[in-house]
Amino acid sequence: MTPAAFNAIAQVIPESMLLVSGEGEILAHNGPLADLVGAPTVVGRRLADLVADPPEAVRRYLERCARSRAFVLGALTLRPRQGGGEVLRCEGAVVRPWSPEAPALLLLRLQPRAAATTHFITLNQKIERLTAEIHERQKTEAALREMERFARGTVDGLASHVAILNEDGAILSVNQAWRAFGVANEAAREEAIGVGANYLEVCESATGDCSAEARAFATGIRAVLRREQDLFELEYPCHSPTEQRWFVGRATSFPGNGPGRAVVVHDDITQRKLAEAAQVRARAEAELANQAKSQFLANMSHELRTPLNAVIGYSEMLQEEAEEAGLQHFLPDLQKINAAGRQLLSLVNDVLDLSKIEAGKMALYLETFEVAPMLEEVTSTMHPMMMQQANRFSLDLR
Repeated sequence: MTPAAFNAIAQVIPESMLLVSGEGEILAHNGPLADLVGAPTVVGRRLADLVADPPEAVRRYLERCARSRAFVLGALTLRPRQGGGEVLRCEGAVVRPWSPEAPALLLLRLQPRAAATTHFITLNQKIERLTAEIHERQKTEAALREMERFARGTVDGLASHVAILNEDGAILSVNQAWRAFGVANEAAREEAIGVGANYLEVCESATGDCSAEARAFATGIRAVLRREQDLFELEYPCHSPTEQRWFVGRATSFPGNGPGRAVVVHDDITQRKLAEAAQVRARAEAELANQAKSQFLANMSHELRTPLNAVIGYSEMLQEEAEEAGLQHFLPDLQKINAAGRQLLSLVNDVLDLSKIEAGKMALYLETFEVAPMLEEVTSTMHPMMMQQANRFSLDLR
């Protein structure tokens, strides 16, 4: 560094700076140094002439500075202009080492010790505050990293396939289930399903049986990214060569006014779909079985009504012949046979009515009837069963 180069730099520095030779001759200095010593210029003078320290002490300090390119701390006492001398804090370092061709050049920075002490204290306070801020920031960053690990672990623990898309449809993040599904389905290439891939382009370029559903899902996601709707949901098949599978896809919008973001979630609903299909099959089978039962009852009722009508008819004929022949003692038994036949025919008709009710074809007819004859028919029907068990059944119609 030459004196000219020093002047070009040091004149804009607010601290007292000077350039001296290895022997202590002042080669150049800036304005603050002139103000400090109270002289317009001290170029050509020796440093030992400006300070009250012994020349030997000044020489040893300059020798230490000549051996170090880093600043060497020291203390020099400025010669008093009025009253006592002022103690200066001095920092010096070599800028050009000694050589046979040229003497050593030293750069010195002088500052009153009181000002230096105040500056040092202020600097220490700033360093302490900065250290505290750095420590607090490190704690905050550690807490954020822990929260991020917890959130990532939570999302990775979900069975749902989860991905986050930006406003263009590019994948920003995926969970473990999403990656595992891609690996299981031979789509593990990062450019196809991983971070950075454009999921909307993947859906819109899909081919095969599920291409229509994929394009519809992409349309729904775009609506969510444009904040035209908060949620889009679509159920779709995704069959593999070895099994049938169904999924439900959901796209949810991130809140806020920033660029559009969407959370895309796919859930496997295969078991629900299989259960629904099994329920439909079971309902159809039950309806077929019910139809078969109704047909069977209708056929059986028809087959039973024919002989019952014959029994009822013959019992009526026998009653008429018994009355004509004067065989009155046969009439009660013949009447019981007729009543039992009619009762059985009524039960058969009730079975037919049950079939009509199940088929939704039952018609309701309102009729007027005598209560007493009905009760007498019930008594006649019940009497044989009561007698078998040695029971009594009494009916009083008074």
